Amino acid sequence: MKRVDYIVYFIKLYNLVWKAAIPFLKKSSRLKKGFDKRVSAVHFERSDLWIHAASAGEAYLALEILKAIQPGKPLCVLLTATTDQGKEIIDRCATSCQVSSALKVNTEWCPFDMPEIIGRAVDKIRPSVMVLLETEIWPGLLYCLKQRDTKIFIVNGRLSPKSFKKFSKTAFIWSKLAPDRILATSEDDMKRFARIFKKSHVSLIPNIKFDALPQNNTLPAGTEVFLSTDSKLVVLASIRAEEERLVEKLLEKVSKNCPNACIAIFPRHMHRIGQWQKHLDRLGFNWTVKSRLRGVAGPGSVILWDVFGELKTAYAHADAAFVGGSLKPLGGQNFVEPAVFGVPTVTGPFTDDFQWVGPGIFGSGVVFKARNWRQAAAHIVQVLENGPPDKTDRKKTAVEYITKHQGGAGMAAEAVTRAVG
Repeated sequence: MKRVDYIVYFIKLYNLVWKAAIPFLKKSSRLKKGFDKRVSAVHFERSDLWIHAASAGEAYLALEILKAIQPGKPLCVLLTATTDQGKEIIDRCATSCQVSSALKVNTEWCPFDMPEIIGRAVDKIRPSVMVLLETEIWPGLLYCLKQRDTKIFIVNGRLSPKSFKKFSKTAFIWSKLAPDRILATSEDDMKRFARIFKKSHVSLIPNIKFDALPQNNTLPAGTEVFLSTDSKLVVLASIRAEEERLVEKLLEKVSKNCPNACIAIFPRHMHRIGQWQKHLDRLGFNWTVKSRLRGVAGPGSVILWDVFGELKTAYAHADAAFVGGSLKPLGGQNFVEPAVFGVPTVTGPFTDDFQWVGPGIFGSGVVFKARNWRQAAAHIVQVLENGPPDKTDRKKTAVEYITKHQGGAGMAAEAVTRAVG
C-alpha cells in the first residue's frame, strides 16, 4: 500500500478550515474591497515572476526590487497585495517603476490562502519564480507552488524570535514547504530561517528598506513658508495616543526653557487632533491648527498640524525634531527622514520596528536616542541653546550612512532575474 505524505492530509484539513471561514470573512468590512477577486482565479494572466507584497511596507520593498530589475528579455511580472493600502501603493507606483521597456507589470489582489483557490491561481499564473517578502509565509501557497515546481524566494527575510518560536512548533510542516532560497537581512535571521527551513539555501543581503529610504533633502520651488525668519522650530512628529501624556511633559519642558521656540505637533493619526486641542487648552498654550494659520508663525507659537502631507516641509525648516512612537513600546516611527534634512533628531528608547537601521545611526551623532521624555526634552533644549545646527554636515552624514547600507534591492533583483532564466 502506497504511503500518503502527511503534508497532504494537513493541506486537506487546512482547506476545510478556510472553506468554513470564507462566509465569515465575506462579512468583514476590512476585506470588502476586492473580495470577489480574493476568492477567484479567473482574472489572472500568465506571468514569469510573481511578487507578493502583503501590505504597505512590503509594497515599497517590491517596488525597489522592480526598479532594480534589468531583464535581458521581455519579462511579465505580477504584483499582488493583501491590504487596501498595499494595493493602492502597487497600483499607483508599479508603472513608474518600469525602468525597462522589456518589463510588463500587472497588479492584482492576492487570493486567500485556501488551497483550492490559491491552487487555481498558481495554475493560471504559472510563474517561473515566486517572491515572498519578509515573513509572508503561507502554507497553501507554498504547497501549490512546490507541486508545480515553481522556484520560491523569500526576500528581505526576517524572522523575529517570537515568530521563530511559533514556526518551531510546526516545523514538521515547514520542512515539507521549504523555499528554494531565502535572502535574509541579518545573521540572526539567517540562523533562525536555517533552523526552520533546513533544505533552503539561506544567504545575507543588505536590508532593502535602506534602498527605499529618502535621500532627497530638498523641497520643490514654491513650497509654502509658514515660519518667521526669527523663529526656531521644534517638530514633535508622529505622536501616538499612548504616549501623549509624556509628550505633554516634553512640550512643557521645552516651552519653559525655550519660550521663543515655535513648536509644531504632528499626531500620528489625524483623529487625535481633537484630543490634542483639549490637551493644549488644559495646559494653557496659545495654539492654532495649521489649516487656520494666516501668514507666518512667530516665536513662542504652537501649531497643531491638521493638514496631510506636510511633515517633510516642517522638517526642512526645523531646528530640532522629536520622533514619536518611541516613549512607550510602540515600535517607533521613521527617525531617518528628519535626519536626511540635517535636523538634530531625537527619539525615545523604544525603536524596535527600526532596529534594521542599526546602532550606527545613533553613534554618528545624527540621531540621539533618549532614555525617557526628560532626557529627550533636555537634548532638544541643549540643541536650541547652542544656536542654529550645522545642517550641511548632518545631511552628509545621514546620506552617507544610508548609501553605505544600500544594495539589497539590486542583489535580490539579480538573483531573481537569474532564476527566471
